[in-house]
Amino acid sequence: MGVGDVNGDGRRDIMEKNGWWEQPASLAGDPKWTFHPFPFSPGGGAQMYAYDVDGDNDNDVITTLAAHGYGLCWYENQPKDGGITFVAHTFMNAKPEENQYGVKFSQLHAIDLVDMNRDGLLDIVTGKRFWAHGPSGDAEPGAPPCVVLV
Repeated sequence: MGVGDVNGDGRRDIMEKNGWWEQPASLAGDPKWTFHPFPFSPGGGAQMYAYDVDGDNDNDVITTLAAHGYGLCWYENQPKDGGITFVAHTFMNAKPEENQYGVKFSQLHAIDLVDMNRDGLLDIVTGKRFWAHGPSGDAEPGAPPCVVLV
């Protein structure tokens, strides 16, 4: 789940695994938030961010694909039929065997955006905890902890 301006209207929208809720122009009274379905992380990811990853002046969406499994992705914001849709760009697939560069770790419980190298751009920081849920709740219970910077 996350909060950020998904559609560029200057208002903070709510992002969740199955889409995003567009904040109405006014919060007075009992306004209706419009839901825009999109399968960002049907398996249940972790934090979600609205951030302009590709530098094209619109916010994209960054999230994990499964907080207790595998997967890290950013979704490129693309105009479509007067609205927007998203194109997936995968750093790490939900299935470890599909990761062409061999990078795999589970339990992406937390991600953050931080300018680690002071270049003015936010970097994606995430990792794996050691022994996150014991032998039955972790896809890799004996794997070492790791920190990843993208």
